[in-house]
Amino acid sequence: MCAMQSNSVDFINDFSRQFLQVIMEAYDYETSKVKDVTSDKLNRKILRCLRKNDLEFDELWVCNRDHREGNFDEKCREYGYSPDGAFDIGLLGYFIGKNTILKEFAFWGPIFQDEDIDDIKPLFKGVNHNRSIQKLFLEYCSVEEICHSLSLFFENNHNLSEIVLEQCVLGAGCIHQLSLAIGSCNSLKCIKVENIAVHAMGDDRVAAGIIIS
Repeated sequence: MCAMQSNSVDFINDFSRQFLQVIMEAYDYETSKVKDVTSDKLNRKILRCLRKNDLEFDELWVCNRDHREGNFDEKCREYGYSPDGAFDIGLLGYFIGKNTILKEFAFWGPIFQDEDIDDIKPLFKGVNHNRSIQKLFLEYCSVEEICHSLSLFFENNHNLSEIVLEQCVLGAGCIHQLSLAIGSCNSLKCIKVENIAVHAMGDDRVAAGIIIS
């Protein structure tokens, strides 16, 4: 009986994810209203700035709400977008992809630990279309997943000149994905590494203050 219930739950969850994905693919982001996809005041402000290519809004930090509202980096409180769910993540990605003003972009913290990977794909898809970002920050996050998901961004954004890694853990797979990303980015001039724990092939090391240019 327990096995049957478990199978039923898995089926329902799979069906729900597939149904949501179909809806999101058909969703018209261009005509959507910001107020309909997020109730967060700062999220709304950020989406509107991205949509209209606000000249004064050239930084964006994607972070979770605890980091944004806690005693953390000041930029998170000013430029931090904290995703609500699948639809606002999709809209955020869409506007990032079309924006031509953004110069600095960051993933800060374990943002998507409660999200299904299919819900996050529209965000990565949007970032992959961006061509204006010059500086990418990866802090306290999964470098392997992000480098893999943003392979087209590294390959096609010829304005990207700097990558900053801080407080991340690099495993063997992560180092491989990072090397692929770096190798495909011809415009990259500098990689800054701060307080990175390296766990590869049984060799644990900590890299701090390394600048590769």
